[in-house]
Amino acid sequence: MKGCPSCDGRLKSKRASYRLPDLPSIVLRDIAIYCCERCGEEMPAIPRLSRLMDTIVRSLIKKEDRLTGRELRLIRGHLGLEGTDFAALLGVARETLSRWENGHEPIGASADRLVRVVAAQVKGIKDFAIDSLANIGGKARPLSLTISP
Repeated sequence: MKGCPSCDGRLKSKRASYRLPDLPSIVLRDIAIYCCERCGEEMPAIPRLSRLMDTIVRSLIKKEDRLTGRELRLIRGHLGLEGTDFAALLGVARETLSRWENGHEPIGASADRLVRVVAAQVKGIKDFAIDSLANIGGKARPLSLTISP
């Protein structure tokens, strides 16, 4: 990196753990983080981002607790679907999907399971066991995950 994108200040590199802003219970360990000496902005250098996202989505669809709204949004984004298209695929109104993603309304059990099946199909996840859907718990809890590069 040349300079800070916000103020063009000098960047200093350090190695540290980094929590994903939208999913703070997911931690990337020992990655390069560039810090601006002028404005203090921090920018992580996330290696192999596509592979990392695949790992996170795989972990999300296999977790035993229900998906949170933030997790649902991350899955949808990684699938490359706009909200309108994803809502139509799930058979719900765009407003319903928005309420789920923003945490204003819990995701129903059937919709949660459908999201996982769709994600596994689109991403070609072969080791996703359909019978594991019966074990999904009744409450949405964030996935706790630490990933090392």
